[in-house]
Amino acid sequence: MNPIKKSFKVLQTLGFRNLWYFLVYKIGLRTGHYQRMTPCKRTDFSGHPVLDPYRKFPEPSKSQIKLALARADEVREGFVRLFGGDPTPLDLSLGRSTEHWSTLDPLPPDQDIKLIWEPARFGWAIDLARAYTFSRDDRYASDFWEKIDELGVWGWESEFP
Repeated sequence: MNPIKKSFKVLQTLGFRNLWYFLVYKIGLRTGHYQRMTPCKRTDFSGHPVLDPYRKFPEPSKSQIKLALARADEVREGFVRLFGGDPTPLDLSLGRSTEHWSTLDPLPPDQDIKLIWEPARFGWAIDLARAYTFSRDDRYASDFWEKIDELGVWGWESEFP
């Protein structure tokens, strides 16, 4: 397609405002603006929590405990329920890169970025924490720490720029 014709088609489809935002975004990527504004530095929290600890939790039913233990066992076996769906393999290495996010190539159109982000949002960790709270079984706690090591949380400041 002719580049001029293509430009008019893009403008007609996106509208001037959205095209403007896209151009500003692309200029920010090319000039390194996002790397300067969002450096990859680890900052440790040194303040105090704002909320007081919750003192009394409601007692869970036996079926809730059974479900929590079953979900945690799925995580221990390497599966997670993303977005409340069916169990899928838990891959904590997805998206790992030593490059700044602004320099990475975009994903192919058939891949969804949410599948890369979701394991790092720690939904699986909640399942393990619930199971440990209900059972006091150290396997859930040790599995949590194994998965944290696999995720690479510790040492990010040296491993990733």
